[in-house]
Amino acid sequence: MDQETSKLKSTSSPIQEKQPWPMWPFALAIVIFIIGYTWIQLEFRKEGPTNQPYQDLLDRQKAVVEKNMYDWYSLKAEVATKETPLSSEGIEIKTAEGPLENFLPQQLVYYIASRPILIPKIERVEREETAQAASHYNLKLWLPRGMAEDQRFRLSAFYKEGELHLLAQFLVQKREHSEDLLNEDFTPYLFSIPTDPMTTESLSVYLYTEGEIRSWKAIVEQTEPA
Repeated sequence: MDQETSKLKSTSSPIQEKQPWPMWPFALAIVIFIIGYTWIQLEFRKEGPTNQPYQDLLDRQKAVVEKNMYDWYSLKAEVATKETPLSSEGIEIKTAEGPLENFLPQQLVYYIASRPILIPKIERVEREETAQAASHYNLKLWLPRGMAEDQRFRLSAFYKEGELHLLAQFLVQKREHSEDLLNEDFTPYLFSIPTDPMTTESLSVYLYTEGEIRSWKAIVEQTEPA
């Protein structure tokens, strides 16, 4: 009887509990993955700035300007502070219906990197009647304040053989003028354009806005050699 009881106890003993899986292999695998992923990113990641459409547009324009195709000069028009005698007389205004390329010189159309988005309106223009060679030519534009002070506004200037073409433009990919910018009060802004390449005796100036072209003549005074 004792033998049977002993045998029953031995066969009915509880099964030994299983031990949990150790966690260190999982932790090691995670660490190895992070190190490997970081190395791949640093080793093969493409260097360069993030996508910036506005800056890309500026870079494309700069790239074309540097080629100086067809002997056109791209002149940097900057906001000036020194006032000079200006006049609004002799400025003609013409309606421009149709694409801008119908009115620009054909070579200039190919020179410009992309079709400009012109601002809708300039209220008034005053300009110098005489341009001093190897100096600066000044003009004053009455522009919507919000648009003129936006970083995307640019007065682009192109010169060749006595012709100066000015494009009052907004550096954007597509036409989407903000009502807030257009409804601002018109404010005068003085711009100065370098005259270094101007060697002719007269200057024909063309100012382009959306649907309008202003034009006038100016005299170029050449600097006497010392």
